[in-house]
Amino acid sequence: MKLLALERLRDAECLIANGHAGAAYYIGGYAIELALKAIVCKKLDVEMFEREAVPRHIAKSFMIHDLSDLLILSGLMNDLENACIEDYVFQVSWTRIAIWSEQRRYEIGCSATKVEVFVISLKIVMQWLQQHW
Repeated sequence: MKLLALERLRDAECLIANGHAGAAYYIGGYAIELALKAIVCKKLDVEMFEREAVPRHIAKSFMIHDLSDLLILSGLMNDLENACIEDYVFQVSWTRIAIWSEQRRYEIGCSATKVEVFVISLKIVMQWLQQHW
């Protein structure tokens, strides 16, 4: 999942660089989702998508897209709150990321400038998450 998270971040960078702001926003959010899921897997010492390793009824609990819920499951809520207190740029970046939703796939039109800032925020938050991999 770590590799997928980094790949989704690169996808978002490529999409915004080529004028596809809406797709960059949508795909970029998955980078953070996958990074958080990688941290959950590490904490539980499982690969949650291997159906043989984790019973479906348990794995289903983690097959969500809500970043706030995934943050709680990752055990990083207090760490994130502290990081936000200590680093204003990180706080602003997380605030931009936290409102992402996979439901954006149904929306048309997205400001390229807004998405460029979102992608920068993705990079900042991703660096922080990688410290917990």
